Amino acid sequence: MTAYYIQAYKSGSYPQVPQDQVTFWYRTHSKSARRDDVVGPPANADWAEDTIVVFALLKEPAQITVQNAGQTTPLNGNAGANTCR
Repeated sequence: MTAYYIQAYKSGSYPQVPQDQVTFWYRTHSKSARRDDVVGPPANADWAEDTIVVFALLKEPAQITVQNAGQTTPLNGNAGANTCR
């Protein structure tokens, strides 16, 4: 996916998506989890959300289905770059 954004930056416009790509990430610890340490949380640590974030580069509109902990969530994606929570 980095190549997609590098090409967009260099050309000044977003390129066509050559193939569908989906990446996801999530926090492994709740944002409310606290640890006693001398450093403390980093700046802006409260910005993150306790959710799954899905990033998809799609050739054409499509529905992405996320399954987690017995729940199924359909996400509608447009052609191009999509970020869904």
